[in-house]
Amino acid sequence: MPLSVLWHIFWIRVKVQSVLSHVSSGVSMMTPLDFYFYTIFGAGCVLAGVLSLIATRCRWLSATLLLATAICIFWSSLLFGLEIGFRAWQAIPNPPEEAYSDSGPSIVLVGGWIPGTIFCMIVFLCGQLFHRFLNWTRYCFSKNTNSHSKANAATSGTISRQY
Repeated sequence: MPLSVLWHIFWIRVKVQSVLSHVSSGVSMMTPLDFYFYTIFGAGCVLAGVLSLIATRCRWLSATLLLATAICIFWSSLLFGLEIGFRAWQAIPNPPEEAYSDSGPSIVLVGGWIPGTIFCMIVFLCGQLFHRFLNWTRYCFSKNTNSHSKANAATSGTISRQY
């Protein structure tokens, strides 16, 4: 595993533990970084997810373009959410030392496309599986109804064309 991936896993674990400890003590510790990051990144995730789902119903060229656009949207929302969040956190009166350890945006600038690709591919593949499941169920039910309609047509003495 690359060192940056291990660092991000450790950083997320530390953040989750610190949030849980503040929640259990009854103190809300949402920093300006958290507010701006979750807002911007959440909007980017929703838009990237919608584009990835739309790509499931397109041909390969337009699907590729939609997925590339979704990855870029995910990547840019991750980058801008961190950048704007750190700037807002540094702008408050008496910011803590953690507000100036803003190496996150530079790491995201270089490697942010990796989680964007993983997210968009998972949404795309889930959409593909869902549509294949729908087509399979339609096939199963239409096969059963076509056999009944053929039997009804044979008993009534008329011949109907089945498509």
